[in-house]
Amino acid sequence: MGSRPGRAVSRVAWTALVVLAIGVAALAPTGTASAASYPPLPVFVGNHLLGNLSGPTLNAGSSGSLGLTVQDLLQWPMSGIALTLDIYAVGSNAGPATPIGNSIAPLLTGTNGVSGSNITFPVLSLAPGQVATITVPVTTAASIGPASFLIRTALGFTANGTQYRLESRGWFDSTVWQNATELANGSATLNLAALGVSGVTPESSIIVQTVTWVWVVYGMVAGAIALVGLGAFFYFRRTGSSAGAKRSPGASQAPSALGTRRKSEGD
Repeated sequence: MGSRPGRAVSRVAWTALVVLAIGVAALAPTGTASAASYPPLPVFVGNHLLGNLSGPTLNAGSSGSLGLTVQDLLQWPMSGIALTLDIYAVGSNAGPATPIGNSIAPLLTGTNGVSGSNITFPVLSLAPGQVATITVPVTTAASIGPASFLIRTALGFTANGTQYRLESRGWFDSTVWQNATELANGSATLNLAALGVSGVTPESSIIVQTVTWVWVVYGMVAGAIALVGLGAFFYFRRTGSSAGAKRSPGASQAPSALGTRRKSEGD
């Protein structure tokens, strides 16, 4: 009988631990923007915080850069800005995009020096109206085949004590995206609450092309034709005839058998 109070205390302690664990699990981040449900921004603001996103067209084995801008369109400063670029799919002119899988992707290098096909790097704090221009180096391997590598983007920051996060189309499941951007009658909409983000950012691509021997041969043939034409031009210019024959000396008047002057019309 003396052990019952101890058992009761143990049950209470166990119950408290279970409740505490459930509470911690409920507060733990899930790692996805939609589950975090970030506060929405006005559509115009959210669509233009990240802009001028332009990916390069490169030959396999060469390098270039990707450009973009981040602009503070809020009435408060933006701090703790983090930008994510992720090469998530590959496509071609002949078919739709597919997941990267084991494909060799171009490498991106952030302002913090981190390189990879998925990078996150900081952006300096911005005052209202201020614009940051960012250049991201891109390198490709010589073994990369011709393709279009799709880049999805994400932008996170803090303003007026509130955390915001914006993501592009590539982060969302097709069904979730369709339900959030299309009404029952087929008209377009944008339900940020359904997506769980503060806004939608643009996407871009890196186009990789290869130099084939066909183009090399074409170049050699064109060069040979140009050389032949140039040689012909200088040759005919030297000889002074389009046919290549030298000009004959000017014809001289033959002397008349009757002398150099005609005395009368019958002579």
